[in-house]
Amino acid sequence: MEKLIKNVDNGTWEDFKEEAMLHKMHLARFLSYLVKEHKRTEKAKTDAWDHILSAKPSITLKDADAIKASLKTFEKEYGFEQ
Repeated sequence: MEKLIKNVDNGTWEDFKEEAMLHKMHLARFLSYLVKEHKRTEKAKTDAWDHILSAKPSITLKDADAIKASLKTFEKEYGFEQ
């Protein structure tokens, strides 16, 4: 089945054809490869953030408050107050 892609500038189209040729793929197969690779990398990014956001905190809230307090002292002492 043939499909039409509208509004692709000539430079992008030439780059696409060149990349397909370098990968020794027909255009349709290369487009499919790009979509699958994009989905894979997006999933990897999501999985990485899920891992980061679900990890146990490295410091307690009490420690964080103590750090904030010491930063305020430092900022005041060296003129970085907001």
